[in-house]
Amino acid sequence: ESVSKNAETNFLFKNLLTEGERLVSMVNSMLEISDLGFGKMVLSKEAVDLDLFLPEVVRKAVSLGRHRQIELTLDCSLEHSEVFMDAEKIQQALDNLFFNALDSSPQPGEVTIRARSTEDGVRIEVQDQGPGITAEDKNNIFDPFFRDSLTGHSSSRGVGLGLGITRRIIDKHNGTMGVDNNAQGGAIFYIPLPYA
Repeated sequence: ESVSKNAETNFLFKNLLTEGERLVSMVNSMLEISDLGFGKMVLSKEAVDLDLFLPEVVRKAVSLGRHRQIELTLDCSLEHSEVFMDAEKIQQALDNLFFNALDSSPQPGEVTIRARSTEDGVRIEVQDQGPGITAEDKNNIFDPFFRDSLTGHSSSRGVGLGLGITRRIIDKHNGTMGVDNNAQGGAIFYIPLPYA
């Protein structure tokens, strides 16, 4: 009986953590979308070394995946790792993508973060193992408050602000955020960042 109570306590604690994370994310999103709507977002850009920045971002996110039985892996292969960006805003953008990917992926599962050099900068990808994005939803998925048609997708449990905010952050970095479906399953959200 004590084992059963321990299991129940662990289950409730994990649910509490998950819902607490979701609530904090939702409040931050509401504040952010308010600023974005009135054009108040000001970036503080500087040269940032992604070889140092990305491992730290993933390290912070690992605990979110651990209690959901989802492993986060980083695949970083860069010829030139310095980009020009607002580190705090890109951290927020990646956090939004992590939440989205964790909610979309099965448990147990895996979320992969990749960084690749391009001609103009670095492309960062966040890949989940979820159901992917329908052609219909692909056109609207970055719209604020959009909730997609796939049951179990993160936006069906939230208010649909994370991806909209992330796109606006990338727009402010003069890049275009996008999404593709992976041939092996799942979605790949990508953001470009310019070289420093």
